[in-house]
Amino acid sequence: HERYKQSTPLCTDIDVHVLMADMDESPREKLLPSPATLSGKTKQLLDLHFPDDEGKHTDATNFETFMSIVIVANGLMLGVMAQFPDAKLGSVKLNYIQNMIFTFIYTVEVLIKWKQQGIKTYFCDEQVQRWNLIDFSLTVIGVLDLASRHTLPASIRHHIFVPMSVLRLARLVRILNILDQVPSLTITIGGVWGSLGPLVWIVIALLFTTYVFAIFFTLTVNHCEDDPELVKTCQVPVVDCSNCYFDLLTAMKTLTDVVVLIMWTDTIPKSQPYLLVPFYMFVLISAFGMVNILVGVMVDATTDTKQKLEWSTKRKSLRELGEMWEAEIHSAGLSREALALLNEEERAVKQTERRTAIRGIISDVIDSGKVSFPQGTIPEEVRLLLDRNGDGRVSHEDFTLGLGRILLADPLQHSIMSFISQAIIRRQVNGIHEKWEDLVKHVTENTRKYDSLGEALSKANQQMEKLQQTVQELKSA
Repeated sequence: HERYKQSTPLCTDIDVHVLMADMDESPREKLLPSPATLSGKTKQLLDLHFPDDEGKHTDATNFETFMSIVIVANGLMLGVMAQFPDAKLGSVKLNYIQNMIFTFIYTVEVLIKWKQQGIKTYFCDEQVQRWNLIDFSLTVIGVLDLASRHTLPASIRHHIFVPMSVLRLARLVRILNILDQVPSLTITIGGVWGSLGPLVWIVIALLFTTYVFAIFFTLTVNHCEDDPELVKTCQVPVVDCSNCYFDLLTAMKTLTDVVVLIMWTDTIPKSQPYLLVPFYMFVLISAFGMVNILVGVMVDATTDTKQKLEWSTKRKSLRELGEMWEAEIHSAGLSREALALLNEEERAVKQTERRTAIRGIISDVIDSGKVSFPQGTIPEEVRLLLDRNGDGRVSHEDFTLGLGRILLADPLQHSIMSFISQAIIRRQVNGIHEKWEDLVKHVTENTRKYDSLGEALSKANQQMEKLQQTVQELKSA
């Protein structure tokens, strides 16, 4: 309607409504957005306000399901070929046949994705596509390996491409890419994968601790230097000496065995019992302290992966709810764009239908359990919650963003939204207070004016009475 008014500035609102009423249904539909545009509005809102930073999680297509089966089959065949490397099908080795088949399938997969996504998007779509890079690299290695069998001399191929063919085992890594469809495995693998970074620093801290204590024990433990046999290896110590800490490397190896509980206090000479104090300090710091830290890091990483998976699941539910709105409101011609093309009478009828449909949608949302509303929540309360502008109307954007803030916000974000609500209420209260003060001033001023007017009326009444008395006296005379 607004676009139409802008294109014909000489027309008034009444002219536009009359023109819309005279139009048949077909031209009127042409002014509406296409169903394809409306059906993608929920996705646009989610990508804008609730972007999925971990990547695009979509339902698996038939092609992706087929490739998952191929990846699992390839992993099984690699195990069979490791067990039976000389198996043949006729005069051709089975290992060559299966490698050619799977390489061909992976090549077709890369070409199909290039056609669907584009080459640039295949490698980098807002962020580097790591799995696509891995798939492409493994496919190139497979193709070069097969091509070398027919083009290069055997000596060159044996020294260059045969070692590279071992990298085909890296195809087993692709199995991890299909674990997104199994939530329990995703949480487990995600916990291990997420803890790799902190694990590196834990290992460095453990090495540093082992290094410091190894220097200490190398300098303080009595060595059996007169016995060449004991110098070579760390044996159970005699009473007065021990070669488990003969030099720095031996001492670090010994303490590493202590961390994994292979060795214990028998590495300390019995003649130096006071060294048990720093020994137990090392055990507490390394064997117990570092291990507890490692467990804590893995638990945190697993929890973080679980939260991300739950967030993605809730985002998917939010998209389904938004698409339900599109199906019931837009498809029924009850969108604001459609109502803007109607005359006043038709619009009033459609507005009633729209409110009824919205109430039904909110009831379905409450009954579905996708949003954990408190028991006894009624649709009208949810409608008031989703009405961001407070104008009594809920748009598709209000519906999607409102439910998104409920579903996808963490406790901190909920607290921030509460503070924002308090700030808005405080600002509105201050505005009401200012308006009230202005109203009081106007009332006070009007009261003074009314008092002045009252006094003037009183004087006028007195003068009128005197005038009436004068008139009566004149009539009597």
